[in-house]
Amino acid sequence: MQFGNNKEWYHNYFIIFLISFSIIASGINGFSHDHEYSHFNHANIDKLISLKSEQESIILPFNTTRIPGSKESIKIQEYITFFFEQLNNNSNGILWVVTRDNFKENGYNFTNLVFSLNYVDKNKNNNKKEFLHMQDYKKEKSLILAAHYDSKIDPPGFIGAVDSALSCSILLYIAYFITNLDTQNDYTHIYENGFVKNLEIIFFDGEEALKKWNDDDSIYGSKHLVSKYPGKYNGKNIELMILLDLLGSSDDEDLSIYSYFANSHIFYERLSTVEKKLFPFGKTKLISDNKSFIWSSKKNTKRPVFVLEDDHIPFYTRGIPILHLIPLPFPKTWHTIDDDFNHVNMTSVKKWCKMLSTFTVEYLHDRLFE
Repeated sequence: MQFGNNKEWYHNYFIIFLISFSIIASGINGFSHDHEYSHFNHANIDKLISLKSEQESIILPFNTTRIPGSKESIKIQEYITFFFEQLNNNSNGILWVVTRDNFKENGYNFTNLVFSLNYVDKNKNNNKKEFLHMQDYKKEKSLILAAHYDSKIDPPGFIGAVDSALSCSILLYIAYFITNLDTQNDYTHIYENGFVKNLEIIFFDGEEALKKWNDDDSIYGSKHLVSKYPGKYNGKNIELMILLDLLGSSDDEDLSIYSYFANSHIFYERLSTVEKKLFPFGKTKLISDNKSFIWSSKKNTKRPVFVLEDDHIPFYTRGIPILHLIPLPFPKTWHTIDDDFNHVNMTSVKKWCKMLSTFTVEYLHDRLFE
């Protein structure tokens, strides 16, 4: 399959969201307290997580190089930001607040995009959105979901579908799912009181080395963000950071995701439970083999003792527990020109969307360990 150049279609994206909202709002079962996750509605996942429809897919806009500071990088920043703006415009109570972290280093311009989950008064009859609840990192524990959106400079033309365009698309889907949650019967009240916990979704720039990976030439965005807001990003305020990387490759059935850190292992096991309940073997088309993506502690007795270098390092060193969703070994296409959308597994990507959407909602509503 061949894909053409990415087109500037996203200014018409609000039409798709109006249609999507109307579909989700109809005929939805509520979420029961016995964790029957199938009651969550994913009616539009095949349209959004798709390599076919350029006007509906939230993946195809990433089908381009994204070198820091380039016009392609700026374009994808605009797309991500516009996506969240449309979520705000069509929400009854959710408000995603964006923080742009711009900086220059080693001759390149970088931009981190941080989206914080907040709530507005949906009963106000004016154009000014009034906050009901602002995230307060001094009062509530928070969850961070993150991935990097930049791509390598070398080899020329490197797309980085698995590294890490697909992970960014999964984050977009989670935000979409949460924004639509008020249409699901058991959650119609959440925008009156807010979730119990807070959420940030971060898109890092500059994860890839500009020349050769070392401590000074890598993870530019995550290092800058933590240094800029040290009072915010620490173990006292952030309960968990989930970092997505290298997910959705065509050879993912040969790969494994391990529990890399003892202090986040309880969340790793919970995600394993979510997967088993969502996708019991033999009962879903999204399962193509007999192996879970997340291994439980009983199966996963040989956990790697080293720490993979990635965007989580600056957060980890400040005492924040990390759930690093990255496979070992790395996909065969890693850092090669073949890391494109011809070498991905869309079934896996949809599975990650459902698993992490469910996990995130459970965490925010403090139901994760019920």
